Amino acid sequence: MAKQSLLTDFHRSNGAVFTERDGWLLPVHFGDAAAEYESVRGAVGLFDLSHRGLLQFTGPDRLSFLQGMLSNDLRPLKTFDGQYATLLNQHGKVLADLRVLCALNSLYLDFWENLKDRIIEHLNRYLVADEVEIADRSGDYATLALQGPNAETLLRNVTGPADLPAQLAHHGMINLDGAAVCVVCASHTGEPGYDLIIPNAALESIARRLTDSGKQFGVRWAGEEAQNSWKSGWSMPLVSTRVVISVRKSSSAFARAGMSTESFAACYSMDKRQPRPATRFRLTARRSAASPVRWSRHG
Repeated sequence: MAKQSLLTDFHRSNGAVFTERDGWLLPVHFGDAAAEYESVRGAVGLFDLSHRGLLQFTGPDRLSFLQGMLSNDLRPLKTFDGQYATLLNQHGKVLADLRVLCALNSLYLDFWENLKDRIIEHLNRYLVADEVEIADRSGDYATLALQGPNAETLLRNVTGPADLPAQLAHHGMINLDGAAVCVVCASHTGEPGYDLIIPNAALESIARRLTDSGKQFGVRWAGEEAQNSWKSGWSMPLVSTRVVISVRKSSSAFARAGMSTESFAACYSMDKRQPRPATRFRLTARRSAASPVRWSRHG
């Protein structure tokens, strides 16, 4: 049986039509997919990302353990920083794309929930002598996204004078309807926006408050059809996902862009719709001296 968001009945009351994807029952649309698309482009759209998973890592070795498992360098992260990364196997194959959130005493991985079992199995395979505890928080929280030019205006309308993160994947904590909510700066559509990681007990009340408060800002709930329209609207050519890497150091060009060679390669292989570089390239990345990661890209 497909998993369901805690907001399923709430979505039905708002006219949602559902489909099953990746083991989840998801809204296809809320009556007018075209209007949902336009609301994100011109005002603000809400969508339910309850099909995201969340793992929490605690213990003194949490950073060094994940540093050896993920594509990107986590060492520069400070509290409330975040970044996108990929989980790699010993051959450099991408197992999952995810978001890393650095909290005060823990690290979190945020990803599509249908990848959770694969991720946990892979991490536990290499968790031997490290002092790390992995806790599955997927059943404790759910994510709602606000996307569009009015996303910040709507969020500030319900939060009051709160400090909101301004850099992608950076985050902060706010009190909303008595619940501690994590606000992550995020764009799923090319428009500005935020993800709210909300305790399940407060999910429906916050969803209703965003819906009611958002009417003056043109808010609409958006389903899968609108999300597919955003993806097909990206003007990026399809490229091969056969990626090669053999890593030495980050090139000066990547360094000037604030990007390591590893993060560029991981980003390039995460999604088939990535910008094609103007020139052919060969990159190299090394996870550790004992375990080189080799990828290649073919034009």
